[in-house]
Amino acid sequence: MKINRAVMVCIGLGATSLIAVLVGHLALTDIYHGEGDLSLEWAILRVCAGVIVVFQLYALMTLRRVVHKGHGGDMNKPSAITICSTLAFCVVVFQACGDRAGGVRDAQLTEVVETSTSAESATQEELDNHVNYLEFSATDLGKTKQFYSEVFGWEFTDYGPDYTSFRDGRLAGGFARVEEVSTGGPLFVLYSADLAEIETRIRENDGRIVREIFAFPGGRRFHFTDPSGNELAVWSDQ
Repeated sequence: MKINRAVMVCIGLGATSLIAVLVGHLALTDIYHGEGDLSLEWAILRVCAGVIVVFQLYALMTLRRVVHKGHGGDMNKPSAITICSTLAFCVVVFQACGDRAGGVRDAQLTEVVETSTSAESATQEELDNHVNYLEFSATDLGKTKQFYSEVFGWEFTDYGPDYTSFRDGRLAGGFARVEEVSTGGPLFVLYSADLAEIETRIRENDGRIVREIFAFPGGRRFHFTDPSGNELAVWSDQ
């Protein structure tokens, strides 16, 4: 009776594992395309992997019990066959999910190699003693990517749930996830031919203008903070 109950529990865990594989596949797809809250997507993926591992361990222990009980006769052969079939099926779908994860990883590595190759195309003399990379902090990488993509058209590449890099077409940089952004420090100034348009985009995408447009010798500029609280400026000679 206990063996039969264990077999039923094992089959139930197998069905749950199949659902976990499907949910994990969706999370991997979102991570690959940079959609949604990446921290949440990675957390979902870890939970799904945990469910699958728990099922596999329970299935192996149940199979051991079934085989041990079966030494005295053939009564438990159907149970053993059921466990083996369910476990084999889960291994297959888990492998499929692993292949998908490997595909995401390989795609990201390919992008890293392409980016590195592009940077290496410049000579050492051109790069020597020049600003080459800028790194910021961010409390929410999803909102940060959306803000800079919508306002300035930056392109992003994720490296796990806690870091994303950007390219603005000329310079590269990154955002590291933190609990709280420290204010102050150097001021990063961007250029725009149309200050009014950029100011409107910033306001529409949860940015905040902290210093209105003002004139200085050579042009005009304003200061803003992004959704994480980083202060930057935009200037124009127009």
